This record gives sequence, structure tokens and C-alpha cells, in this order.
Amino acid sequence: MTASPLCIRTVSADDDAILYTIIRQALQEYGADVPGTAWSDPHLKSMSSWYSGAGIGYWVVEHQGEVVGGCGIAPLAGGKPEQCELQKMYLSPTARGLGLGKGLALAALKHAQEMGYQFCYLETLPNMHLAIGLYERLGFVRLDLPLGNTGHHHCDVCYGLELADAS
Repeated sequence: MTASPLCIRTVSADDDAILYTIIRQALQEYGADVPGTAWSDPHLKSMSSWYSGAGIGYWVVEHQGEVVGGCGIAPLAGGKPEQCELQKMYLSPTARGLGLGKGLALAALKHAQEMGYQFCYLETLPNMHLAIGLYERLGFVRLDLPLGNTGHHHCDVCYGLELADAS
């Protein structure tokens, strides 16, 4: 039996429940099941409807026919019009370390450029080492101070990327 290939696609309503589970489990795993993180975001159960419209999007990655993670792009709250934020990039534990996150992030960044964004911001936690390594390999540069007003004050590791430099 041959494994099905990697598939990155736009989120659908059928993905909402599995994404909710993946995100909540990852937040618990990293001790981020607290206010000031995505844990408190009211739209976690309805990602497909939240990430619809102009200048916003969410993509899921499938591996061997199963949704194993996702990643979003949205305008940076409180930022400049040309700034977006890479949001809610989470993979299930079995999907980490397989290169799926890189493909997912690159697809999201490509869409961000196509939507006209010039700069991408993200916030994470210091103990999310695999994610930090990926972001740095993608060219994100650590910032001294947070940008915008994301409401995620518990996520105190911030990165930025000029989208012309995305690779």
C-alpha cells in the first residue's frame, strides 16, 4: 500500500473539529493552555468561518489522508496595512519533524505575498523549540519587542520576516 502524498489545501468546515483538537492538545502539551494564548481565542471551534474573506486565510496539511495540522494568515491586529501575522500554526505530534510544517508555512507565506502583504509577524513560546527552529530556517528574525496588539501577551517570543526574503 502506498502512502498518499502531502496535501495542503484551504480549510473547510469539515476540518474544524480536528483542528480544534490539534490546537488544544498542542497548547496543553506546551503549557500554553492559559489566557494570553490561542487557548482563549473564541474562534478555535470555527476556523473555517473565521479565516474567510479578503486578506485572511487558513490552510490545512494532510498526511496519509488525515488532517494533521494547519496555519493561518491574517492582518496583524494593530499593525500597518502591509503587515500580516502567521497564526495558529500547529501540527499533531505524529506529524512533527517530517517537513510538513515547512511546506505548510511556505504555502501560507506565498499566499500572504499574493494578498499583498510585505511583512509577516509571529509570536510563539520559548519552549516551542521545533517551531522556533523552523521559523529561523525560513528566515524569520527574532524581534526585541512585540508588534501590534494580538492579545497573546503570554507568547513572548516574536519574529518577523520581510516577505520578499521568504524562502
